[in-house]
Amino acid sequence: MTDTDHRVLLIGLDGFRPDLFDPDETPVLAGLLAGGTHFTDHRSVYPPHTQSAVASIATGCYPGQHGLMGNSVSVPGFNGGLPIDAGDDRELAALEAAGYSTLLVPALGDYLAKAGERVAIAGSGNAGATSFWSRADLSRAINVHSDYDRDDVRLLRDRLGPAPSKPGGSEAARTAYAARAVTEIFLQDSPGDRVIVLWLNEPDTSYHTFGIGSPESRAAMRDLDTAIGGVLDVLDRTGRRDQFDILVMSDHGQTTIASPASLADFIKQAEDALGKWVRSLFVVADGGYPAEGSRLPSLEQLDSLVDWLLDRPEVRAVFTVEIDGSIPKRAGLLSDLWNGKTNPRAPLLAIDPVVTSDTNEFGIPGTAQFSTIKTGMRTSHGSLSPFDMSAFLVANGPSFTAGALHHGTTSVVDILPTILDILGMPIPDHVDGRSLHHR
Repeated sequence: MTDTDHRVLLIGLDGFRPDLFDPDETPVLAGLLAGGTHFTDHRSVYPPHTQSAVASIATGCYPGQHGLMGNSVSVPGFNGGLPIDAGDDRELAALEAAGYSTLLVPALGDYLAKAGERVAIAGSGNAGATSFWSRADLSRAINVHSDYDRDDVRLLRDRLGPAPSKPGGSEAARTAYAARAVTEIFLQDSPGDRVIVLWLNEPDTSYHTFGIGSPESRAAMRDLDTAIGGVLDVLDRTGRRDQFDILVMSDHGQTTIASPASLADFIKQAEDALGKWVRSLFVVADGGYPAEGSRLPSLEQLDSLVDWLLDRPEVRAVFTVEIDGSIPKRAGLLSDLWNGKTNPRAPLLAIDPVVTSDTNEFGIPGTAQFSTIKTGMRTSHGSLSPFDMSAFLVANGPSFTAGALHHGTTSVVDILPTILDILGMPIPDHVDGRSLHHR
């Protein structure tokens, strides 16, 4: 096999906690793990949400560089700084039409295009995350929720038929639809898709809706295993299995929520204790931002807010940006979570909840004392706890050792440089991650 024959298939299992891997329920995944290299200490990025984590996978950079600080983001100068849903492709299109970039650094599709190659992406989750791999060229992006207002994508979707609904809350049909995009289109068309991404929104959706370890989430894992098996069957039948390195991974873990309280609730309560200046802060996703055009709080004011937050029993840590070269004495520095880098989209502060090993009704440990994002969901994943930050990764194929265990720490930012390394392409100096072959 020559370098030009070598291809990569990346399969994402959104939100899958590695400690919940059950080989009896997922025999196909177990086979990939047994025949590949299992990275046992794989980590997400902070905040460990889908948009920020998938952007990190696609760019090889922490949020401090790529600029998506969570599932929603505030962009200075755009829409008064009001939140943009990074999962909504229409909102991202409006952002870019106004002259702003969704990602502040190149992604995988940009590097492949320079080499005359391309990436194909199939997704059952939100359309925004599906697009992060190749914002500049979405001609091979198939998502169950959007056609990206493109005729070429509509033609691809027509080959699969209408995107299915989710009867009874089950994502099984959508999982199968995304997998069919790989088996019936990407693997049947010309080999110009040097990298194929299949990003599936389970078990994340089942965790959120029914609970971690619920019968529904276990059924979702079986559905995922069936979908992966179908892709492998096509590779085997067509004699192309050895052509592919297959990476199967998750972007983050999850915790059960003990209370629906959030940073937004705490900010409202802090106003009574600290004064009206707190009104100048508004919350986007996990972060507190100063209202556009308002004066930044002084270091003393921010210090008082950090103290007030940390005096709450639910709050483990507070992280802030620097003000006049300093941070509150009890706070951590946000950029320290991002390899020392930051950008103007960073929040003024973010908080980390206390997470315990308390179990939920299904006996699964990991309970956060509040949700970092206020939602009606049963679970969340915004903390620095191992339950949220631990992710799954197995690599199977000619570039990896069968039956190997890699116990060193790896990160989702290592995926982009690994793919470039496999394909014999240079790894840019600005990338935060390193190839898994050098970990």
